[in-house]
This record gives sequence, C-alpha cells and structure tokens, in this order.
Amino acid sequence: MRIRKADLVVLVIVILVSLVVHMPIETQQLVFNKVVVSEPLYTDVISEYKALYVQACNEIEQSKDWINRDKLLAICKGELDIPLPYIDYSYRHAPLAGFTWTILTALTLIIVYPQWNIGSPYAITVFYLLYTAIIVSVLLLAYRRLASLYQLLGVKWPLLYILPVVSPSLIVYSIYSWEPLLLLFLLEFLYWILVEEYKKAVVFLGLCALTNSIGFALVFLILYLYTVGSKLAKLDSICMLLLAFILSPYIVLGVVNTQGTINIVLPVMHEFCNNCIYLLLTGDPVSQMTKAVSVAVWITVITIYLSLKPRVSDKLSKYSYFILFLGFASTLSLTYPPQSILYILPLLPPLYLAYTSTKPIIPHILIDALNSLIITTWFKDLELRRAFSFLGLKLEYNPWALESPVQWIAQTRNIVLLVVLIIYAMEYLELIVSEER
Repeated sequence: MRIRKADLVVLVIVILVSLVVHMPIETQQLVFNKVVVSEPLYTDVISEYKALYVQACNEIEQSKDWINRDKLLAICKGELDIPLPYIDYSYRHAPLAGFTWTILTALTLIIVYPQWNIGSPYAITVFYLLYTAIIVSVLLLAYRRLASLYQLLGVKWPLLYILPVVSPSLIVYSIYSWEPLLLLFLLEFLYWILVEEYKKAVVFLGLCALTNSIGFALVFLILYLYTVGSKLAKLDSICMLLLAFILSPYIVLGVVNTQGTINIVLPVMHEFCNNCIYLLLTGDPVSQMTKAVSVAVWITVITIYLSLKPRVSDKLSKYSYFILFLGFASTLSLTYPPQSILYILPLLPPLYLAYTSTKPIIPHILIDALNSLIITTWFKDLELRRAFSFLGLKLEYNPWALESPVQWIAQTRNIVLLVVLIIYAMEYLELIVSEER
C-alpha cells in the first residue's frame, strides 16, 4: 500500500524540517552561505563524527576512542587511508550500523580527497548530506511499510495514520542516529510474520539485531516460541539456521573486538542508567544497585510476559503480542534514550482499535511531546535549574540526576508509556492456562 498523499506531504515536510534544524553550523554556512539555525539540535551521528575526526585530530595523543593511532595520524594529515570501526577505533553501535557508518565515512574521505581532510567543514557537510540521504530514504520506505501494516491490521481511521507522521519526536530524532533503520527492519519483520512468511520474517529480525541490541529481545522471544512450538510463529529448523546465518557477523566482530562485541550485545555490562525508569528507585544513574535492579526487574517482567498469550487468534492480537513485548523490553531496559521512541510509538496506534473513542490519542500525544523535550532541554539543564531554583535545586549541569528538570520530563514519559503498555497488555493478552501456546 502506498502512503496517502496527504500523509506523504506532511512526512516530507517533517523530514525537511528535521534536516534543517539538525544541520551543523559548518554545513549551513556552505549550503545556505549563512547560519539559518544558530543552535542546531543535537545529533548523535554528527557528535560521533566530530569526536573521531575533528576533536581526535586536535588531540591525537589524548584520544581515547582510537586504537590505531597511526591510522588517525594519517587521516589527520589528509591521507587517503580509510579507518575501520571496531578495529582502528572503538564504535558502540551494532555491526550493520557500523557497516553503514564505514561506507559513509569512506565515501566522505574519497569525495573530499585531496583538497580537504576528513575533519574539515567540507567533509562534515559531505558526511551529513550522505547520512541524511540514507535516513530520508529509509524513513520513506519505513512509512510506506507502516501504511501497509496498518491496512493489514484493519486500521481505517485516518487520524491513526497521521499520528506517526505529525510527530515532534520524528522531527527531533529522525536525523539523529540509526533508529530509522531499525524501524524499517522491525516493520518488515512484523509484516511478514503476520502474513506467515516466516523465512522473510527471520531475515528482517536478524537485521534488527544487527542494527540495535534491542533486536536481541525479539530474537529471544522467537527462539522461545520455536522451542515451545507456539502457534504464534510456526517456525522450522530452516528458519533458525537462516536466523543464525544473518547474525553471524557478530561472530566475526567477536573475534576482531571481543570486549566491544560484549558491550554492544549486553549494554548493561558497561552502560549507566540513560533516562531509565529505575532512577526513580535508586536515584543514582551510575550505581551497581541500579544495574542490579534493572536486570532483576527486566528478567522478572519478561518471564511473566512469557506466561501470556493473545486473547483471540486474529492478526491484531498477534501483532499486539510482539509489540507489547518489545515495548516492555525497551521501556524497562537500563538504557532508554529518547530516540528509542521512534521504533515504539509508531507501532502503537493499531492497538487503539480496542477503543471507539479518541481517549488513547491523548497519552500518545503526551508521550510524544515529552519525549521530544528530552534532548531539546538536555543541554539547558543548568538554565532550567536556575528557573526552578526556588525548589532548592543544586545549581550544576547534570541532566542524568533525578532532581534535574530534564529527568522530570523523561520519567513522566516513562511512567505514562509503561501505564499504556500495561493497559493494552490487559486488553489484548491473557494468562496461558493450558499447554497450548
């Protein structure tokens, strides 16, 4: 199914706005010959690019990310020497994101050589334009698949189609990191599993895990359903072998950089609480107690979830089973950065069909609005603390702390989303009372 023309127009406008408001100052000066947005929104990918190729070149001996300093020195001198993530420098993203990153940085280096080095404003501009070209293409494909998925699930209400498009979070986080790529693969996985094309489904499931470690949560669920012989996913050994083959790059990566691979697959091993809900319980984003609580709660909730099944055997209920699992797995993880909402919120509207009123729209919009505020207020934490100084807030920059107004926003988002997930779990799922799954 094609995206409706009105939705497509809105989507293109939203993406173009996102492209401009995230555009680095260097790129604005080259593209527009002036600065259009004096304070561009933060972008993970550009921040990583500048850390690796601009800041590192200015502080070669102090750079902590680079493993191969000879390669760093070569590219800083303007030589055509393409560095590789995981080998020449540390890279925290999954293999498919790393592969895409490598292609983009290599193309950037080739295009600007020999006039400029990879850390120049021209190189930053080339990289940004290449990256946004990929993301825009991916988003258009993703929203086309989203429309066909909605149609498959019987969504007819136009408002539900427009909700994922008219989204402040889409403006703030689409040109940000690699989540749009994950969204595309996730939508493909859901579509093919609903039409019972399981081999295609596991291919896209594998690509999800190759893009973001949260994909392993769904891999675990699929393996569980296969083991118990569930009717929710009639998988065979060929599907499992195909999934294993798709995930094999992790084996190669593990040989090349064992610790880096562990950090990607099990972020809880090295990450701290990034906007996680457990901050409400421990108050300390970096404590081992926070990690322990997160692991205990996550395992407990997922174990309980595995004792549930859809109330009825239709496509919408089957869809809800996978979406709610992903929602709980994400919301209850130790790291829940705001860009994660890009692969959760657009998937929720079909669940609203359980109600005939517009009531479900209100928490959806609230979650979206709160989520978009997280990064837009993140670097203004000190200013916000001054504004709320009458509450006795410590005047320091620390948006990770529970007393930060930024965390008030993040935790409100977490609570509302968790309540929404629980409500729909109660609506669509029930306890398994027999061996039949």
